[in-house]
Amino acid sequence: MKDLSREAAYEALSGPAEGLEVSWHHRAVEAVLDRANGYPHFLQLWAHAAWEAAGSPDPGGTITAGAVEASEDEVLEQLDVFYRTRWGKATPAERDLLRAVAQQTSPTPRRADVAASLGKPTTAISMARRSLMDKGILDSPGRGLLSFTAPGFSEYILEYEGTED
Repeated sequence: MKDLSREAAYEALSGPAEGLEVSWHHRAVEAVLDRANGYPHFLQLWAHAAWEAAGSPDPGGTITAGAVEASEDEVLEQLDVFYRTRWGKATPAERDLLRAVAQQTSPTPRRADVAASLGKPTTAISMARRSLMDKGILDSPGRGLLSFTAPGFSEYILEYEGTED
């Protein structure tokens, strides 16, 4: 799944609301777009939670930045479950690879750099890399590069899962 451009994310957020004659305040739209980072599932989580926090507005209603802020705890709980589920799908060897990717300074580190940080040749991480790609957790945005498919997963690993299984 490819991340949405800011314009496409805006349309995905505002289009359905407009169909129900509900509007999004500009600051609310910006808040959701900033938090979702173009990731479709995150956009859906934030939009749904803000919609509910706004009281499921009737035609003529507006979703405000306050509704986005009021929904933050709920969305952060859902994101925690999202990340924990991804982490839980990984084997111990895959978790080592995920940690190594998360510890890199680039959001798209070179596979060789990740392998070197583990003290291994690139061939030694191939099976874990392929499995994580098949699970939709890692991607290869270019030859020899790695990246997480979901924004924020690197931070989650470093903060919550970086030292223990």
